[in-house]
Amino acid sequence: MEVNSWGSYIVNGVQQADLVTSTIRMADSFPISYQPVGDKEHRFEIQFNEQEHLQLNTFKDMVGIKVEGATFASFGTSRGLMGTFGSGNPMARNGATVFSLDDPNAFAEDWQVRDTDEQLFQAVVGPQYPERCVLPDPSQKEARRRRLGESAVTQDAAEAACADWDNKDACVYDVMATGDLELAQSTPY
Repeated sequence: MEVNSWGSYIVNGVQQADLVTSTIRMADSFPISYQPVGDKEHRFEIQFNEQEHLQLNTFKDMVGIKVEGATFASFGTSRGLMGTFGSGNPMARNGATVFSLDDPNAFAEDWQVRDTDEQLFQAVVGPQYPERCVLPDPSQKEARRRRLGESAVTQDAAEAACADWDNKDACVYDVMATGDLELAQSTPY
């Protein structure tokens, strides 16, 4: 299953498969449910078993993923881009090395999809290995920080919009970075 911005999706190779009136299973095993929350927000759920499920939420161009009810029995050996199960320690691509996030560019380059990897997404976008990722220009770091400070949304407006969020700081940052107060109305990721 591939989920993209604005609720666009592909299941078992079928674009916008009928998830509303049909029971569709990912890889013929895991039932998928779909709930349009509005024209800007969509929610997908893949049920692994009675306790464990994967929830994918989209709000406009944002896509969020949560694993609910994850157990050590199912995910205890999981390692990847988001770290190790239970600790979240950032891992290198080799799955054994704990990576320092002091150099986020090195982390990104380590995780760049290789030409020997299976194709993960239907559409191929951006530079492909062995071409290097486009990294941020370090001389523009201060300019990026200033742009956030010059957001079309004020800090006070963002804080008011994000008042009900558990992770208010992340919400405020995202609202100010996108300049979109509606983001605070979406399902927290």
